[in-house]
Amino acid sequence: MLGLVLGSSLIIILSYLWYAGLVRKRQLALEALGAIDDKLAQRTALVHEYADSLKSQRDHLQEQEALLAKLDALQASYQWQADADNIASFLESWIRVDLLLTELVDSFNHLDPNDSWLESYNELKENCLTAQRFYNHAVDELNLGVTSLPGSIVANIMQIKVMPCFKQDLASHSEG
Repeated sequence: MLGLVLGSSLIIILSYLWYAGLVRKRQLALEALGAIDDKLAQRTALVHEYADSLKSQRDHLQEQEALLAKLDALQASYQWQADADNIASFLESWIRVDLLLTELVDSFNHLDPNDSWLESYNELKENCLTAQRFYNHAVDELNLGVTSLPGSIVANIMQIKVMPCFKQDLASHSEG
């Protein structure tokens, strides 16, 4: 009887420790997503500021204005929340935002190359890539824990699910 109680206690303790590890890994991934959202917002703000500084060339900015309007509409269509259920849609939205930002930066560089602005933008882009790599690493660890044998049982009981990774790097496009 004592062996059964000790064995059950050990299983419960190990299950709790596995669960705590899975929750920690999921939380790290969600924090990385928050950082990615912040960096994309900063990049967008920087692009808007630069577009405002180019108002003197208004006749050449028609294409950029259309892209900025499209970017604003896309950003308004989603609101980041630390919700593990809708991550795939956020990843897709962020990829589209990144592509629009890249297109805008390319078009701005053709109009008025500005090295200091581009340096600031590239620094934010690298920070975004770092956060994305951290997210993918955290998700890989979480998914491994969720799909391996003892973890899959604990994950099913506690409703912890596999999270998607970025299939395409944010900010990995060349900017001329």
